[in-house]
Amino acid sequence: MQDIFRQLVTEGRADNPSHYGDRPLDDWIKAQVKCGRYTNDSEYIRDLVQREQERVAEIEAVRAALEEGEKSGKPTGFDANAFKRKMRCSYV
Repeated sequence: MQDIFRQLVTEGRADNPSHYGDRPLDDWIKAQVKCGRYTNDSEYIRDLVQREQERVAEIEAVRAALEEGEKSGKPTGFDANAFKRKMRCSYV
């Protein structure tokens, strides 16, 4: 699905859902509409854009968390067994 979205954007056809100029792409979109997932081509394109926006937002959130972690200082040691003991005592 991301490949279709990228193709639409890179070819400048995302704003003209009535014809994408690529027969396999047209067929794919029509099949999505025909099977009832979407009511028309535009709805499918909107869904692709929305999913891409969500994906980018998730990537940015992970990137921000990684940067925050890197800026938080030098990592400290972690004792997995001590952590497990503490959790068992807390939740039993």
